Amino acid sequence: MAEPIGVGVMGASPGNSWAARAHIPALRTLPEFALRAVSTSRADSAAAARAEFGVPAYTDPAALLVDPGVDVVVISVRVPDHRELVEAAIAAGKAVYCEWPLGRDEAEARHLAWLADKAEARTAVGLQGRFSPVIEHVGALVEAGRIGAPRSVSLTASSGAWGPVTSSRRAYMFDADAGATTLAVPFVHALDAVMAIVGEIVMVTAVTAVSRPTVYLEDTGSQLAVSAPDVVAVVGTTAGRVVVSAHVVGDVAVQPALRCHLHGTDGDMVVSGSTGNLQVAALRVAVRGRDGELEPADVPDDRPGLGPASNVARLYSRLAADLRSGSRTVPDFADAVRRHMLVSAVQLAAESGVAQPL
Repeated sequence: MAEPIGVGVMGASPGNSWAARAHIPALRTLPEFALRAVSTSRADSAAAARAEFGVPAYTDPAALLVDPGVDVVVISVRVPDHRELVEAAIAAGKAVYCEWPLGRDEAEARHLAWLADKAEARTAVGLQGRFSPVIEHVGALVEAGRIGAPRSVSLTASSGAWGPVTSSRRAYMFDADAGATTLAVPFVHALDAVMAIVGEIVMVTAVTAVSRPTVYLEDTGSQLAVSAPDVVAVVGTTAGRVVVSAHVVGDVAVQPALRCHLHGTDGDMVVSGSTGNLQVAALRVAVRGRDGELEPADVPDDRPGLGPASNVARLYSRLAADLRSGSRTVPDFADAVRRHMLVSAVQLAAESGVAQPL
């Protein structure tokens, strides 16, 4: 059996961090990987991580980068901190898995992709929603002609992470310049999965709005000014002339919080979920032929009990195969640039009122 691929995770504070909720539980289910080190920003959280995860825990990211057991560096920190850490990981000669968004904007993402390409570094970006078994099942049904030729996709989603109440720890997510907005995160995660099914969007029109100019910080009792749009409405077309509409809001909504209707010449499919964040949602799908009723389809969960870590584990599993075989099946930094281009096109379309090509 091949030696496990050693992983070092940056941003692995125990508790509610994304690394602790998703990356580390995912890695622990995969014999292809071994968690070798973590890093956090504080001495107390590093000590807690060392005790909980049973590996060296550093407060200096540079120490993780020179750990001889680390082959892949995972960047799971706030988006504004991605650039510096990704640059350092590439310079250290490591493979890099960075959470989405790759950078605060398209220019930053292009810079990091250029560095990775120049260094011939293997990269991955956390667009794991496309690996949901429901999304892959729907894609296979579409490819097999189950609903005929796709004509349109209509998606609505709401995410409570950008709702009326937040905390100081998440305040940066309401800052348009920080890069972790309703547009950049739930919108892109959902559209990435849609495009995995019906193809790349090549033209967009858009409207965005800051419908809630302040949000309440529950830990301080103060109001936070909001600069990032919390309502995103987009209509796009694919190269195959499929019309895609998406309406994503930062708010708590009635169920289902996510609904995606795929309409074809010979039928329909409806994907739904209890959270508007498709990448972590437990999804369901119902299928209808030309003259029938919508009927639920049973899609087995190949990784039960992992919750938000399940799609991350699926991405890691494919990454292991890529690293060992030289294949390229997981989204990498070049894919991340394409998704940042979508964000830029939506922003420009909303500002100008003019449709934008991609």
